[in-house]
Amino acid sequence: MMAVPQWSQADAPSVAVLYPELREPFRGVFLEIVEGIEAGLRSPVKSYALTNDDSALKSQLAQERVEVAITLGRSGLLAARKLADTLPVVVGATFVSPDAENRGLAGITLAPAPDALFDRLRRLAPEIKRVSVVYDPKSKTGKSSRPARPPGSGA
Repeated sequence: MMAVPQWSQADAPSVAVLYPELREPFRGVFLEIVEGIEAGLRSPVKSYALTNDDSALKSQLAQERVEVAITLGRSGLLAARKLADTLPVVVGATFVSPDAENRGLAGITLAPAPDALFDRLRRLAPEIKRVSVVYDPKSKTGKSSRPARPPGSGA
């Protein structure tokens, strides 16, 4: 079990949460995640909606003395790659593959483990004996180290 640091408001790091600029209802989902981060930290965060022009982002975060960035969504992942050399970054709410482009980034991926999906399918519908899987080994999202075994395959 990993220990989760607890900060008082006085010594909490300055955290920025960067999320994609989207229309509702998607925007609301990201804003709820921001609220959850604030509740978990017990401290307010600086939140930024990412636009197509993030050229001044690094300098803006430095000017506001941000110590940690949490980036959300696909555009957040792209921003994280640019920020990772200047401050600690955590990526979330997107698919993150362990490829060279994402080396050095920490985060929580939305890509479920294929074995877990097939296990769940076995429990929900044990009568299913054959599953067709479309897999692109060149894909950079959701890539697993080995293909999973579908129900009825003897695994």
